[in-house]
Amino acid sequence: PRIGRRSTLQFVKGGRPGSRQRTYALTMPQRNSSEESPFVSALDIGVLELVASIINFFTAVEADVFVGVKGSTYSTDVFSVRYYQQKEKGGGENYIVGPDGIKRLYGPAAPHACV
Repeated sequence: PRIGRRSTLQFVKGGRPGSRQRTYALTMPQRNSSEESPFVSALDIGVLELVASIINFFTAVEADVFVGVKGSTYSTDVFSVRYYQQKEKGGGENYIVGPDGIKRLYGPAAPHACV
């Protein structure tokens, strides 16, 4: 691939776990990767995905309303940060989706535990 080529995310229907990420990696421009170069570009090691996940996390923390999933470590982390930053006092609401439906979460999230 050439530098500056637009990458596209291709979804693989019925693919194995991780196939979407592998397909995505194949469509990304490879800047410094070559058989002659010992260097690996930031794109090759997933820095783009890391930055996107950080932005998603802080967007969720700063949102007026957050709806998370019971048992999700990501949701537990967002609930905890929002609680300890006192988002609820500023009008921020937390909701949790579980087997019993959607319920408003008051106070800190329950600790994440593997059962």
